[in-house]
Amino acid sequence: MRMWSRGLGRQNLGINLSEIEIMTLKEATDYMAKEAVKPLLSELDGRRVITLSGKMQPPTGWEFVITLDLKDIFAVTFKLLSWKTIKSFFLIRSRVRVE
Repeated sequence: MRMWSRGLGRQNLGINLSEIEIMTLKEATDYMAKEAVKPLLSELDGRRVITLSGKMQPPTGWEFVITLDLKDIFAVTFKLLSWKTIKSFFLIRSRVRVE
């Protein structure tokens, strides 16, 4: 999986989804930088979550933790099963040319 954001400028980052670990929230908070734990826990407000952790592919190698609650899982599933996704992935054979 590749991702880009305006904050990255010209840089694209990769995540190998097959290398991501599923963790409990306790395992994730033990793994995270201590300064990041309290804001995360206050934002979650006791909700049940699944956490995913891994490392960005080079050039950065940044470690990350992604926290998903039930509504996030439904949203991702809905997007992946949408007609636009199915059409783009399976039916349209278009490619973007690099110039």
